[in-house]
Amino acid sequence: MTSDLAYIYAFIGTVVNVTIIWIGRRLLLRSLNVMSAFLVAYMVFNYLGGIWAVLSPIEVSSAFGATPEHGLITPKVIEEFAVLLGGSLLVFLAGYGLPYGYQVPRSSKMSRMPPLLPSGVSVIKVLGIGIGALTMVGMLMGKAPILLIFQSNATGRELMEARLAYTTTEAQPYLFFLLSFTVLPFTTWLLYGMYLQRKTLLWGIIAYIFIGASSLALASSLQKRPLLLHIIVLLLLRALVKTPLGKPLVPRLAVLIKVGILAIGVLVALFFLFTGVGRSQGSSTIEAVPKVLALAIKNLIIPFGKNFLYYVAIFPSILPHYGFGNIALFSRITGGSYFSDSREVYAIMYPESDLAGGTAVSVFGWLYGGFGILGLLVGAWIIGVLVAVVDRWLDQLPIHCDTLVLRMGMGVFGFYLAHASLFQALMGYGGIPFLVTWLLVRKRVRRLPRSHTTLEATT
Repeated sequence: MTSDLAYIYAFIGTVVNVTIIWIGRRLLLRSLNVMSAFLVAYMVFNYLGGIWAVLSPIEVSSAFGATPEHGLITPKVIEEFAVLLGGSLLVFLAGYGLPYGYQVPRSSKMSRMPPLLPSGVSVIKVLGIGIGALTMVGMLMGKAPILLIFQSNATGRELMEARLAYTTTEAQPYLFFLLSFTVLPFTTWLLYGMYLQRKTLLWGIIAYIFIGASSLALASSLQKRPLLLHIIVLLLLRALVKTPLGKPLVPRLAVLIKVGILAIGVLVALFFLFTGVGRSQGSSTIEAVPKVLALAIKNLIIPFGKNFLYYVAIFPSILPHYGFGNIALFSRITGGSYFSDSREVYAIMYPESDLAGGTAVSVFGWLYGGFGILGLLVGAWIIGVLVAVVDRWLDQLPIHCDTLVLRMGMGVFGFYLAHASLFQALMGYGGIPFLVTWLLVRKRVRRLPRSHTTLEATT
């Protein structure tokens, strides 16, 4: 990278990080909302991953040996990427602060008041929807590739091919992914929260049956992030429900460190099981752990920033901007042709690969690929405003067990905004399905008056 580009990158990085520090004092880890989850995910997986991809391009290969086409990454592409990576976030933050300003979330001042009960939901509805979702997932699951992980000689390529074949819409209907990725985990979180409060044998049996079933459904497709997030939500829920009376209902640093260590352990185990790395004959567990850990960190942090970088290189110089053409439902309604940006970009990034893989990119990368620079900036501002509205609404809800779960679900949605397109984050990984499920199981919810800074339990 030239010295001019280094200065540009340093300038953009300084502006973004100073902004994050300033806003983070008020927002980051102060409340369970969409913004806090998105900021953490974007800074780690896009900004840090993008810097890593630019500075160490030779290391940025796929998990299965495919090397990207480095000839596409020119100094001009790096310069534009650096500006868009930081500029899109700054525009998003400007949109977020427009409706209400950067106020300290009311929930960060709220203390746990007795009783913190699931009084906002109907137990019968939760069980009914959960059992219905579990039954449908079991009927639609089919022959899952998860069975391959128990074969000691299964290679990473075999696991990848099985995953790609299993996760296509031709092999599995959209309803299967909707239920297994959103509805079933959400009802599981509700039931687990009820168990943590009631601590009875019956509720424990019900909760852990759903935890096992939902985890198996998420693992069936050999996708690591959904299962990892599922486990993190369960750990955070356990920590928050057990918060002592009078203490703020926000994760403490010690809790976050413990959850982070457990998450890294789970991630290493998932990479070992799902990629075949370190499972070669004659290799010991001690030899395998460092390899798997290095691969897990690289493939967790680098890909999304790297993919955004290649989107800047490919659109529109090689491929035209696709607008809403990559949304299958929109293509069906308008009668237009469907454009799979994920597969088209993968084919250009990895010309030597014979796997029909795909790439994942943040909502900002999706906006740039679809609408160019102007569309990215306008879209980032609009999404910032919408996220602010959602967070403000969440901040006015009384904190019961079900609204805690809803906050975590919206946090998962915020996490996926840094990993997927807007419509995938809304419809495939959370967002609307979480909200609809919560609305279906609730009895009633009373908004918190603006003048209150502490919780009052509703009866």
